[in-house]
Amino acid sequence: MLIKNKNLMKKFTLLVLMIFTTTVMAQTTFNWVAESISPGNNLQQMHLYTDNTAVITGNGGAFSKYNPTSDTWSPVKITTPVYDFTSLSIKNGSGLLSSRRGKMVDNPSGGNEDLYANGLLLKTTDNGATWTNFDLSPLANISSETLNPMSAGSIATDNFAVEYIDENNILLYCGWYDYRTGTKTSRGAVFATTNGGTSWTPITGDLESAVITTIKSASTYSVFGGLNQFYKNITGQTESINLYPALVIGAANDQTIYVNDVTFVDDNTFYVSTVSNGCKLYPDNRSRSYNRCRRFLCS
Repeated sequence: MLIKNKNLMKKFTLLVLMIFTTTVMAQTTFNWVAESISPGNNLQQMHLYTDNTAVITGNGGAFSKYNPTSDTWSPVKITTPVYDFTSLSIKNGSGLLSSRRGKMVDNPSGGNEDLYANGLLLKTTDNGATWTNFDLSPLANISSETLNPMSAGSIATDNFAVEYIDENNILLYCGWYDYRTGTKTSRGAVFATTNGGTSWTPITGDLESAVITTIKSASTYSVFGGLNQFYKNITGQTESINLYPALVIGAANDQTIYVNDVTFVDDNTFYVSTVSNGCKLYPDNRSRSYNRCRRFLCS
């Protein structure tokens, strides 16, 4: 379900995340209109590339484009079979669309293992008008078997989150099943490329089943997180800084936090939207009424 506010900026300006204090809520009236884009499927991400044009993606292969002439959304079939599209990142017309793995054969419990098609990574150079497959085979060149989603015994890759920084720098979270020991083990890591995908480097250790679902970038660094995970990575570096302990303190020592989204204010400040109650405003820890949100000042 898409919620659209026609009173903000031009006709098609959308507000994806809104956080208000009590004072602002009392002074401002917003008129919202609900639109059903892909019934029964969760919508994941949207890209606005003009004041009147957008694409939106989601589960169940949901991919729709907005037609400003008729004020309607038109579904576009991107792939066969159907995949859950989980992350969309476009900068200056070029970007990437990622998907989860697709289950091809659902074998009964106690029988043979289920069969999967690996998740996709698709590239656009025209704001989502057309898409081509992005070759992820260089991931197989990673030396660590534990951090190699394409090593012998690894199957069912999930490309859950992607951030297209520019044509050379890309971050990708990939999860997979590891059967090398004969037992299914969940693995996952965030990978970075600085040469457009010719080679990849893991910038986290094995996150096991801790899925990273959001990656966002500023001019010189990126942050990414998921359930009980939150990291910062300087663009081009192979090590990532664990920000989760600071996030826990900012959430009144709530030990279980799911990072749902990140919105940058500027290069030094960003909001973190989480599934958890309470928050504090950084850097001075003043209490605020922003439920399920944190504000960080990075240095």
